[in-house]
Amino acid sequence: MLEINIRLFGAFRDFAQNPLVSFECAPGTSIAELRLQMESRLENMRPGAGVSGLLKQSVFADERQVLGEEFRLERSQELAIIPPVCGG
Repeated sequence: MLEINIRLFGAFRDFAQNPLVSFECAPGTSIAELRLQMESRLENMRPGAGVSGLLKQSVFADERQVLGEEFRLERSQELAIIPPVCGG
């Protein structure tokens, strides 16, 4: 099993006291699958808070790049979830 730590930014910080949320997943898990796991976990932390819509508009990134939905996790690592931002 891989240990994936996800650093929460922006609106996601309202879902957990700790800005880092940990998940265990099998090697080869896609970002799309990780997104579903995260949705379930955050929904349990704050039921009815609208996490599904926020997750659909957000991207996952590692230390070098934004990760597409088909990206497969092959090692334990830290990722970031970056919500949409607005402003000028």
